[in-house]
Amino acid sequence: MGAASCKSSRNTTVTPNITPVSSNKKYQEMANKGFLFMLEFTIGYHGHSQADLLEVWTQEIQEVLESKKNGTVLQAWKVVGERKAYVVYQAESCDSMDKISFDSPIMKKLGDQVTIKSSLLRPYYSWYKELKERLSDDSEVLEDLPSKFDPENAKANYYLVTMDIGYEGLKQEELLKIWYQEALRAVKAKNLGHVVDIFKVTAERLVHIIFNLPNAGALDKLMLNVPLSKEIGDRVKTDIKVVIPYEQFLSMLQG
Repeated sequence: MGAASCKSSRNTTVTPNITPVSSNKKYQEMANKGFLFMLEFTIGYHGHSQADLLEVWTQEIQEVLESKKNGTVLQAWKVVGERKAYVVYQAESCDSMDKISFDSPIMKKLGDQVTIKSSLLRPYYSWYKELKERLSDDSEVLEDLPSKFDPENAKANYYLVTMDIGYEGLKQEELLKIWYQEALRAVKAKNLGHVVDIFKVTAERLVHIIFNLPNAGALDKLMLNVPLSKEIGDRVKTDIKVVIPYEQFLSMLQG
């Protein structure tokens, strides 16, 4: 597929550079297909019963999980305690994402009450390698091992962390040196199974990390000790959501 342009969530025109995000062959194939988008769904149901909402949401989840099997969806999560979901799609073009946003079950039946925020992503592993090259680090390249994530593990605790990274008062090179240390640690954490997946928002200083940790205390300790927090924590805004995989949410609805 030739190069194409899309707009990020801040209306910046970019040409994404998607590179393999895992040594797992299937995941590599998915990452090479085109564009990565994160869609954030906020779902209302005014004028409908809760039963109506859950029926259509069940249909939506089933369709998303089928898409996950064929590689169109990479990640699908519901926010605990909210009518909000995050789905990472693999799309061949921006047009195909528009089609998804109109044709999904929940948009057909509740589209007037569903708000979608779309962000163009890149795999964090490719960002790590870019930082490594920019800073001329000739050390051995870290592997990007397949995720150890088991969506059926009901005992696991998952957290979606979004980091908005500012660097007021620093030069860009100073930021990139700190960010590189962060990226090194993040790739290692993913390889150990503490991180399910990581994405950088294209053309923005925004990072989405899905953690798999024992409890909230472990997350608090980890976030206090990451390089970005230690070095420029006063300039980093963090948003944390407790999430569950769509697979578990579907089991809950059908139970």
